Amino acid sequence: RRVRLHGDSNNDGDIDTGENWRIIDLPETIAFSIGSAPKLREGNPPISFDSGSGDPVLTFHRNGSASKSGVVYLRPVQGDMAASPEAVRALTVERATGEVACHSYRTGAWEFSC
Repeated sequence: RRVRLHGDSNNDGDIDTGENWRIIDLPETIAFSIGSAPKLREGNPPISFDSGSGDPVLTFHRNGSASKSGVVYLRPVQGDMAASPEAVRALTVERATGEVACHSYRTGAWEFSC
């Protein structure tokens, strides 16, 4: 339930001395999960970016492109909406452009908006 951001100035994939990085923790009420909503075609839940080293990895290159296309699903895990598929959100990433789009299942079908 956390995201690590790393500015990899020498493109070696490692956090080296002097490179900026930070951790962003999700609130305790939110998790990487699709719940009972159907998946989008962009990838398997909850995070479709894999690395082979265990943790999902997505790289945004200097030209704006991303290392992979894929999706990240988020949903509440506490409160009235925790069991509701309408509360699920998805962030998709387009490889060629690095464009990130937000999708909502709040109407019972996936739509572009959060």
